[in-house]
Amino acid sequence: MVTKGSVAIAAGLIAISCSAESEPAVYDRTGLESGIGAALVPDRPGVVSGVSCPDVDLRADAEPPETTTLQCRAVIGETPVAVTVRVTGGRVDVSTDAFLVDVAMLEEQSAARLSKDLGPTTVDCDTDPVLVSVAGTILACEASDARGVAHPISITIVSETGDWELGLG
Repeated sequence: MVTKGSVAIAAGLIAISCSAESEPAVYDRTGLESGIGAALVPDRPGVVSGVSCPDVDLRADAEPPETTTLQCRAVIGETPVAVTVRVTGGRVDVSTDAFLVDVAMLEEQSAARLSKDLGPTTVDCDTDPVLVSVAGTILACEASDARGVAHPISITIVSETGDWELGLG
């Protein structure tokens, strides 16, 4: 049995607004690196590690606000990704071209879909809660029914827009 659905992806431009009341903010490499995880994966910033950016010392009150673009690196799960950071005055924009899959949401959606046919079901993919993926990625998962009996299933990411297929057996 194969079913199709969509999973939310956490990719694209995510903005962090920074401001200071008394003195203008000064962005340095350490400050930028510490905020990248929360900017890329707001619900699970701990899955982002190994963040490295070039050394920078930028004032948030630059007049006129000039944009500085930095190319940084981060590791999501076990996959290194390129991260673009744009600093303009008091605004920091963080983005990545990586296709991020929220596995926890995918597990919930799969369980809901299976529960319609099989009764109360849980799904566990035993992987990182957020994965960097490409179309064609297959997650080996386990669905457990109300009696606690485990059934192997697979979830295939079929597109970078979040479409997926659920395979039983």
